Amino acid sequence: MENTYIQEFNVGDTVNFVGYEGQRKSAKVTGVSTGAPFRHLTDKRFFYDLSGEVISRCTGKSIEGSQYLVDHSVDYTGRQFRDVDGEMWTCLSDWSGSFNVRIEASNGSIQKPFEASEIHRFEH
Repeated sequence: MENTYIQEFNVGDTVNFVGYEGQRKSAKVTGVSTGAPFRHLTDKRFFYDLSGEVISRCTGKSIEGSQYLVDHSVDYTGRQFRDVDGEMWTCLSDWSGSFNVRIEASNGSIQKPFEASEIHRFEH
């Protein structure tokens, strides 16, 4: 299944970058591109170049107001998320968004580990 992402921010927009501890830092979008050299060719995510209080190249997972936001200060245990293929899973681990921690999740009777980079988005 190929993921289809939408562009949510434009060059010149002022956004809040959400850091690992949940802190917000103001930044301006200075560039927008799709895909990344380290991802497979079907990756259609939008990447935003940010400058200001933070300098970063990130997806909407780190930008407040994005439908893809994963706020690292929130405990997602028991919440549902989509994997990169669009399938729904439930987070079983005590996980608050740390990118260096693998989580256990279930999809019916199937259980498997995920890295944060494999999580498409958490449901609200």
